[in-house]
Amino acid sequence: DELRVSQIKSDSEPPVLPTSLALPVSVALVANIRRVVLDVGGRQEVLEDVDFDIDKRTDEYRLRLRNVTTAWGVAQGQLQVGEAAPFPVAGAIALRQEAKPGYAVNTEVAGNLDLLVFKAAAEAAGGTAGIDASIAPLSPMPLVRASGVVENIDPALLHKTLPNARLRGTFAVVRQDAG
Repeated sequence: DELRVSQIKSDSEPPVLPTSLALPVSVALVANIRRVVLDVGGRQEVLEDVDFDIDKRTDEYRLRLRNVTTAWGVAQGQLQVGEAAPFPVAGAIALRQEAKPGYAVNTEVAGNLDLLVFKAAAEAAGGTAGIDASIAPLSPMPLVRASGVVENIDPALLHKTLPNARLRGTFAVVRQDAG
């Protein structure tokens, strides 16, 4: 009922994509794990009620996350990854926190394993935020670009030492070699 995962020493070589993710067999896995403990860098993250399935009966992997309870809330989502280069990716995840201050975050991902494009929208205590980002996961500098907007965000809701305010603004970040 409990699964423990420890951080493995990272390889000094940069990761590279394989030529294929194809398996010589079909895979169908349904899992419900009461508790997962992730030991990462001397810190533990606990996931509870992890309920998911993985299906690989065609030319793509399909993950359906029915539930995972984290310190940040409860998440559900789905993800598809193609088995052939450039490994197309599509998916969505929703994170909800009911405890005060409650919030909801919805994120979509598309692209491929060379370049992932994320679009997220969040709502909390009358405020909203949105972000669009492009990530090159295997790059030494993965963030390619990001832009976002916040409306009516109160920093005091994020941490008790922060002042009450109503923030609103936009931001944009572009990696220098991204053009």
